[in-house]
Amino acid sequence: MKIANIPLVFTIFLLVACDAIDPKDNKMAKMALIGTWKGQGHDDNEKPSIQEYWKATRHADGRYDIEWLILDTSKNTYEHYKEETGQWHVNDGFYTEKSTDNEEIKHIIIDLSNDYFCYNEVLDIDHTSCIQEERVDSSYNLKNPPSGYSAK
Repeated sequence: MKIANIPLVFTIFLLVACDAIDPKDNKMAKMALIGTWKGQGHDDNEKPSIQEYWKATRHADGRYDIEWLILDTSKNTYEHYKEETGQWHVNDGFYTEKSTDNEEIKHIIIDLSNDYFCYNEVLDIDHTSCIQEERVDSSYNLKNPPSGYSAK
């Protein structure tokens, strides 16, 4: 009975493994990142009461735009804004964004598939955790601020 399950387990493993994309394959990594993605998180080291939600759209021509919702749970305030468009690219396992005001942030790609993106700033020496994004439909909208929160 146990032997009969081995092909099924092996097949499931292969299906999961086949979805992974080598971040050093520039063409495949770029193709995987084109589209709309969502993410959420907070920075434990700076202000644990700050929660960030974002929608990132990466276009095939190298443009990107990001929409943010930032909640401060200690003050019941929020900020909602769209960041200006910038340029993005991948190269040899790194993902770089350069905003229109020439601020450049370089990230190391930790994990990438067609539906999941995990990355971290190169300057962050602890790569045990990562910034995570999930692919969403282009019509995806960020959630609204909770009731009782006021704009900053």
